[in-house]
Amino acid sequence: DEATMKARRWDLAPLWLAKCQDTGITPNTARQRKFSDGVQSRTWADGAFVDLSGHGFARHSACAVCAMLLASGGSTPSPSPRAAATPSPRAAAGAGAGAGAYSPRRTAGPLTALDLSDNDFGDEGAKQLARVLQQNQTLVHLSIRSNNIGPAGCAAIFSSLIANRTLTSLNISSSNSGMHRNRLGERGASALRDLLLANPVIAQLNLTEMSLQICPTACSLLHDGFTSARGLVKLEMGWNGITDRGCVNIATALASTPLEVLNLSHNDISDEGAAALGTLLTQHRALSHLDISYNHISEEGAKALTEHLPLNVHSVLVCLNAENNYFGSIGAAALANWIKATQVLQVLNISSNHVDHNGMEMLQSALEANTSLNKLVLSKNMIGHEGFGALVNALAASHSLTTLDVSSNRLGNASVPYLCKLLRENKSVQIMNFEDNKLSGESGEKIAESLEGNTSLRKFDLAYNDIPFLNYTTICQVLSRNKKIFGATERIRDIYTLRNLMKEEAKLQDTQQKIFAARDTLKQAEVTNETRLGEMETRKQEFANQATHLVETIESREVALRDSTVRANDITQKFAESRQQYQQKNHELVIVLHQEKENVRRLAKCPLLQSQNFTHHPRTIEQLQGTIKTTREKNQREISELEREYHFVISERDKTSGHLEEAQVSLKKTQTALFYSPFGRRSLKLTSSSCSPVRFSVVPVKTGKVKVKKLRGKL
Repeated sequence: DEATMKARRWDLAPLWLAKCQDTGITPNTARQRKFSDGVQSRTWADGAFVDLSGHGFARHSACAVCAMLLASGGSTPSPSPRAAATPSPRAAAGAGAGAGAYSPRRTAGPLTALDLSDNDFGDEGAKQLARVLQQNQTLVHLSIRSNNIGPAGCAAIFSSLIANRTLTSLNISSSNSGMHRNRLGERGASALRDLLLANPVIAQLNLTEMSLQICPTACSLLHDGFTSARGLVKLEMGWNGITDRGCVNIATALASTPLEVLNLSHNDISDEGAAALGTLLTQHRALSHLDISYNHISEEGAKALTEHLPLNVHSVLVCLNAENNYFGSIGAAALANWIKATQVLQVLNISSNHVDHNGMEMLQSALEANTSLNKLVLSKNMIGHEGFGALVNALAASHSLTTLDVSSNRLGNASVPYLCKLLRENKSVQIMNFEDNKLSGESGEKIAESLEGNTSLRKFDLAYNDIPFLNYTTICQVLSRNKKIFGATERIRDIYTLRNLMKEEAKLQDTQQKIFAARDTLKQAEVTNETRLGEMETRKQEFANQATHLVETIESREVALRDSTVRANDITQKFAESRQQYQQKNHELVIVLHQEKENVRRLAKCPLLQSQNFTHHPRTIEQLQGTIKTTREKNQREISELEREYHFVISERDKTSGHLEEAQVSLKKTQTALFYSPFGRRSLKLTSSSCSPVRFSVVPVKTGKVKVKKLRGKL
């Protein structure tokens, strides 16, 4: 509808004003409408892809394009004074209202691809564009081919993309027309090296015709960058005249990259460069397309290029374009050895390579063994009718070849029988180019008769041959019939495909219904699981609280057990000291009693002292005996008190040890229950060391009951 179409369009009035300033034309409504319609006709995917090539844009237009980029997905920087110049009054008057500033209104999706080829931005426009690219986060593909950008502008573009992680494809090449060529130079090559070293997302890079031949150090600088190009998939460097030296630098640098497409055409490469490319093909596992056309590779170079290819069992090279070289028959023989060994090659172009009938005879056995080749280009060689006969013998039973080009080979009428054989027996070739082969006379009638039974050939180019008009008309009718058959076959195939798709769609719908049912079941299971998870979380918290409480209990009982142990050790030490004191006092009393008894004995034997002092000695002995008895009773009481205190402490220690063992058993059970719960080992993290069984070594009391009895007996 109209609203949707309006949402998909850009406001191009600012860009139109800028173009009027750059080109000096007088703006008016008709021209502006024509310009807008032309741009919008080349805008697609909801305005995400915009083609602005070939409009003659220069400095002012570059500023307007930068405004478009900012409107599509970047923050607006402060533009330079020159870039922010306002349009001239004449331009503003002719463009209508609302078109005086570079601020395009945007209502569609972000701009992802922009083609600015074949304009005239120059270094100044490139620098303006670079300032915006530093902040734009939506652009994926950018083409600024042929914009008269020099080394300074190239360096600015490359430097702005170092931190960019969205742009994957950059085309900064030049066209073959020579207008507004871009030039890389040493400064641009240095900046490109830094870009490849730092940016891993650049996947496609087109440097065609960047005048690298006038900068001898460019390839050396690019060598370091290509070595570290982690994301480079496609590289085009044709028309640069890099010669063998540059080819060696590039080939050695690309050996470790994920490159898939490499174009080195028109670069004056000879045998040395071909040998370096052969080494690259031997080592590389991702390169699938190689273009070395229009170089100076001779027979020896062809041998160096292909002789080691059969050794790379991981080679995925499906397309080789070696047009306009000097392979000759020896080079064709080298190619034959590789074609025979590989079953992945699909496109081979060796036109204009001086291949004669000997080379074709060498290729015959290789083409017979190959089952993957679907396009073969042999134009502008010298294979002759003999070589063409060998080719037909190889391809008559082929089921893979669909395109064959043998134009400009001077085959003559002698090759017509072989051509008729190919048309009758081969059922896979759909496109054949047989122009400029000097056919004449009855050749057309024979070809027309051979085509009667052929239903696969849809395009047959016989230009520049002397074939009668009637035969040519017959051939055209057969080709038209084949096109109709092919169209009908395609329609039937489409019908069968559609039926299969409908069956697959029905299966997909059934599968979708099953998926919906499974999704509902999954949602119910998720709700149930959420409930169970809540319950498990509660149990986990209970386990954690219980374990924490047990840990605290164990720690408190450990402290009590330590205190009891210290107390028992103190009582044991005190008991030992008391025992030693009691033994010493007892020993002293025994000595005194013994001395008194000796004195009594001596006094009893002395007749002179009996009447004076003897009466006092019994009292002294009685006093001593009373003192001994009192001391013994006191010692007995102290020993009894120490025994009671010791037994009390021992019983308290045993009770504390028992409680500690019970707490450890409970903690172990709690940990086991938590371990086998859905939360696993990491559900409970206890920092105390009390989780493991605790053992305390108590100093044993040496004075037991037996020793107490012995001491009591001695006392």
